[in-house]
Amino acid sequence: MLVAGNVNAVFRGHDHFFANQLHDDGIYYIEVGQAGSANYNQKASEYGYISGDFLGSSGYMRVTVNSSEAVLQYVRAYHPDDEGGKKTGYTGDIDFEFIIEASNPADPVPGDIDHSGSIDLTDLIISLQVSSMTGTETESVNALADMNNDAKIGIEEAVYIIRYYAENL
Repeated sequence: MLVAGNVNAVFRGHDHFFANQLHDDGIYYIEVGQAGSANYNQKASEYGYISGDFLGSSGYMRVTVNSSEAVLQYVRAYHPDDEGGKKTGYTGDIDFEFIIEASNPADPVPGDIDHSGSIDLTDLIISLQVSSMTGTETESVNALADMNNDAKIGIEEAVYIIRYYAENL
């Protein structure tokens, strides 16, 4: 389901450390340590982890996303009494950073509202249902099929599909 959904990263928490693991499915699985724990040196091996990038707690993830990439940073958080000691750094230190490039799903086809890869009568029906607000959940509509760049699916897409059929049949 994650692969089919074009997911790039999964965030989880519970274990008391940071872990970054790129699995065979191409998805990053990121364990986020406890931001408030004073145990700064928890070992991943104590939890059965054998591969990946690991850091002891505590900290949090900062994720910055733009159209071409996501920058992920593990930012350390220390109790004020512990900052700057022999075994710690300072709150706000970035101890790990990596970038996930944006994936490029197939280019959208204007008028392909059901994202089937072609323009067909189903697309026409959906565009008319969306326009009249009957029978179709907007979550099932491929907004990238917007052919006139008005950021919505409507009667213009229905007219486009009818013209497409008239010209290509």
